[in-house]
Amino acid sequence: MPGPFLAAILTTILDNIYENWVDKISQAKGKKKKEIESFINEGVYQIDKLKEDGWITDIKYDDEVKSMLKTRLCIAEKKKLLLITSEYLLM
Repeated sequence: MPGPFLAAILTTILDNIYENWVDKISQAKGKKKKEIESFINEGVYQIDKLKEDGWITDIKYDDEVKSMLKTRLCIAEKKKLLLITSEYLLM
């Protein structure tokens, strides 16, 4: 278990990351920081509400995303799309 000094440093780092993240989302979405913090604390998980409130533009199923990628990359629909998975990254 880290000592109190290390715990304080880690808390400060995480607080800074969180503040920066909220600030970037605020700028990108044109929303106030308080709105973003409320959204995070509410834990909204209804996709329709996320779209309605402007948090996301759309949502797709896995197969739809792969099909879109194939079209964009000019890969025949019947060919397999090569993906890098988290298992590959852990090698």
